[in-house]
Amino acid sequence: MEYNYTQLERKKISTNRKEYIDSCGLLSNSLAYAFVILDELNRILFVNEAFNQLLKLEKPPKIGENFIKKIPGIFKESSIEQLIRTHAEIIKTNQRRIYLEVRKNENIVDAYIVHKTPVFDLDNNFLCLHLQYKPFTVARLANLGAKFHKLEGYYPLNRNDFAEVTLTRVQQMIIYLYVRNYSYTEIADWMTRFGHKISPTAVNKQLLKLKSIFNVTTSDALKDVSFKYGYDVAVPAEFLPEGSHDITHDVFDLWIC
Repeated sequence: MEYNYTQLERKKISTNRKEYIDSCGLLSNSLAYAFVILDELNRILFVNEAFNQLLKLEKPPKIGENFIKKIPGIFKESSIEQLIRTHAEIIKTNQRRIYLEVRKNENIVDAYIVHKTPVFDLDNNFLCLHLQYKPFTVARLANLGAKFHKLEGYYPLNRNDFAEVTLTRVQQMIIYLYVRNYSYTEIADWMTRFGHKISPTAVNKQLLKLKSIFNVTTSDALKDVSFKYGYDVAVPAEFLPEGSHDITHDVFDLWIC
C-alpha cells in the first residue's frame, strides 16, 4: 500500500539507541506520558509504567516481546498485519504519523491518540520507533461521524458505578450526546446517520425515561449524574470503528492534538 504522507517533522538525534532509551527512561519518571519504544521488528525496547496504567494491562509487557503480536487485548487479530505494514511504512518513509486506535470494551470503546515517530541518528540510521499514547475524548463527534461513516456535510471512568446502571444501547448513545450539549434534533440526526433511526420526539421520550432511571427531575440534574457515572467519556461502541486509523491529515479538522 502506498501512503500519501503529510510532511510532519522528522526526528534525528545526535545519539545512539541505548542513550536515547536511557534518556526516555529518565524522563518517564518525571512525566506522565505513556509511551513504548520498539525496534524495526516491533519488539519492545522500553515501556513505561504510565503505558501499563493507561491501557489497564494486568500483565505488563516485557522487554523483547513483540508489541503487536504478544500483548493481549490491545490489537485484534485482523489488525495485526495492518499494523505491521503501517510501522514498516512509517520507518521506510521516515515520517511521523498520528493514529486513533480504538478497541471495544463491552458496549463502549477505549480510544487513544497515538503519535508514532521513527527516530534516526544524524547519519540516517534507524534507532527506534517511539509510540506515545494519550486518552482520546470526542471534541466534535460530528466530524468523526463524517469521516468514519462517509457522511456529507485522559479522564477517569468509574466502571463499577457505570455497570450498576443498565441502559439500552439507544439510551447510552442519547445520553452521551445529550451531556455534550447536542439538541434533540442534532441527536436524532446523528443517531439516524449512525444507523439508528429516531425522531426528536422519541429522543425527548428517551430522556424522560433516563431522568426516571437516574431518579432526577431536571435536565441539569440528568447531566450532573451522567458526569458522575462517566457517560460523558464512555464513547458508545457504535460511534467509533475498532482498529487503528490514520488521522494525520485530520488532526485540525477533528480538533485533536
